[in-house]
Amino acid sequence: MYGNFDYQTNNNGGHLIEREGSDNGALWNIGCYPISTMVALMGKCPRQVSAIQQKGSSGEDSKLIGWLNFDDNVMGSISTCLGCPTNTYFEIVGTKGRMKLHNDWCFHPDSWNKTNSFELIMEGEPSKEVTVLSQDVFRQEILSFEATVLDGKAAVVSLATSKNIVATIEAMYKSANVEGVPMEPTLTDQR
Repeated sequence: MYGNFDYQTNNNGGHLIEREGSDNGALWNIGCYPISTMVALMGKCPRQVSAIQQKGSSGEDSKLIGWLNFDDNVMGSISTCLGCPTNTYFEIVGTKGRMKLHNDWCFHPDSWNKTNSFELIMEGEPSKEVTVLSQDVFRQEILSFEATVLDGKAAVVSLATSKNIVATIEAMYKSANVEGVPMEPTLTDQR
């Protein structure tokens, strides 16, 4: 699996993710999306992660590249950058083909009511593009959270999956802070 999320900021310090001391690095802000996708698809934390980072003027990571090693010979890599031209993609590669998602994290208002697509490329077959309508996914996320809290509906993302995602991100930061030494994600609260 490969995931990328780059976001172009205006570099004037007015955006929340550009404010010094805001604990808002590239990984927590936007790199979390490809990691969340990988962890959710696998249903567990990776066995081991490694990452390297470049820090910006705020002291937070402005660029980060990471690797995730799951069991069963499944691996993933992510890259994320604040201040690079906006670009997103997610790709799953297997022995018989691949699936590429284009503009997969399109929650910006400019993306709503436009089409989103993914491409299936199977060995020995022509590629196939599948198109779906984009939605205001941030709004849908808030409505789902509200329904879980107020109406008792099941959460779209389970608490266990959320904890696995956070443990993975924390392990990636630990690795990045020691120049890429591999780390194992650990869950500190098993409730």
